[in-house]
Amino acid sequence: MPFKNIWTEEDFNQMGWHDSRIYKLRVGKSVEMDIDYILEWNEPEIVGMAFTFWIVPATLVFDQITDFSCESVFYMGDIEIENIEKQVREEDVQWIIKCHSGEFSFIAPGYSMFIRQKPFFSFEQTISLCARGGCSLERTTNQDNPYRLGEEYTTLQKKEWEHYSEAKRRHFNLSEIENLERLHENKAIDLKKYLIRKRALNKEIAFSDSFLKGSIWDRTSYL
Repeated sequence: MPFKNIWTEEDFNQMGWHDSRIYKLRVGKSVEMDIDYILEWNEPEIVGMAFTFWIVPATLVFDQITDFSCESVFYMGDIEIENIEKQVREEDVQWIIKCHSGEFSFIAPGYSMFIRQKPFFSFEQTISLCARGGCSLERTTNQDNPYRLGEEYTTLQKKEWEHYSEAKRRHFNLSEIENLERLHENKAIDLKKYLIRKRALNKEIAFSDSFLKGSIWDRTSYL
């Protein structure tokens, strides 16, 4: 997707809001949302690992709204957009914001989405609240974010890349164990070589699991 500072309804067919998190929502004469907009879903570097993302803090604004309605219950702080639908009618345009926990709709002539900061590369589909500079409904394309340039954020980024490198190493080791098991089942490897190599791989995997404990690659959360 090309990068632009301001997106409008003219770009609707190029855009997608799936899994964009809403941090703040204000409804009045306008509907204003502070969201994490996923600019790009990056294919995994290694088959079998997760996608990575380019994400931006953005302010999505629909002005001159009428006929606002809301269905279901929303829990602020954990709202993610499933999709935004546009229904062109004879005299107006209805917008339906479908979320994982409900939906709301309204009539508005169009929208503007302001990309407030440069894109973040992320291993997850959201940016931490600190990293994005908190919540904001500013209609700006030049939001100040000193935290992003600070030592704390730089250290966290370095740690994330260390975790990612270790997760890749574990992935290769797990794949090798699967291959070893197939060779063993087909009697295509010497038993002693099989046992020695499997023991070594399991030791490396145990180290990786320990190193990655508490990170987004922590397997203990789903093992």
